[in-house]
Amino acid sequence: MTSRRFFFEGFEADTYTVKLKGEEHHHLSCVIRAKKGKTVILFDKKGNEFKARVDEIRSDYTLLRIEKKVNSRKNHIDITLAQALLKAKKMDLVVQKATELGINHFVPVPAVRSVAKIEEKKDRKIERWNKIALSAAKQCGRTTVPEIAPCIKLKDLDEHYPANIKFFLHEKNGRPLKKALLEKKVNPSRCESVIVLVGPEGGWTNAEEKLILEKGYEPVGLGPRILRSETSAICCLAIIDHYWNT
Repeated sequence: MTSRRFFFEGFEADTYTVKLKGEEHHHLSCVIRAKKGKTVILFDKKGNEFKARVDEIRSDYTLLRIEKKVNSRKNHIDITLAQALLKAKKMDLVVQKATELGINHFVPVPAVRSVAKIEEKKDRKIERWNKIALSAAKQCGRTTVPEIAPCIKLKDLDEHYPANIKFFLHEKNGRPLKKALLEKKVNPSRCESVIVLVGPEGGWTNAEEKLILEKGYEPVGLGPRILRSETSAICCLAIIDHYWNT
């Protein structure tokens, strides 16, 4: 289904007018071929959502008039996914599905056994992941786009993304994620934070796992089957979203 939701950076001077440029303008004017008077939904980085009407379409921008603010549902918790680097298509998939499942922050983590190495093209990768996250947010009806962080080393995660609850997926020694979620008390009136750490295709090394445990991460598992890294991330986020955000 073609999206009728568009992301905007900010209002024009009168605060009731929005000017779409670049890819958002192209999508509206050339892909869905909206005409003057067409009603669409706009959303911004702050989680605001608005009903707006197309007022004017030019060659390089579209002008829209805000009609009303739309009430939108926000997450009860702030979710960070710290994903060890995977091959390109797998990483793209995780960014897309994690956005649909409500994460607030996506943090790529270099690991010893990561097959992918992105040092020479990290800026292009982050730009690509930002585009994927924006597209996924528009498609699934989110009012915010998750932050795509630069690569952060395992030892520095806590400094940049401290969290009340810290999980890392473990194939063998983790207790069931369901039990861990049921035992923890999450207060919906307070913005709790949780970080989920997912390993690379080859798993963490013993030294990395030791560091993770020393940092206070709780090992959790998803059942008896050995899942691919990208499957584990998506499955874990789906369970967390179901238990704590519905």
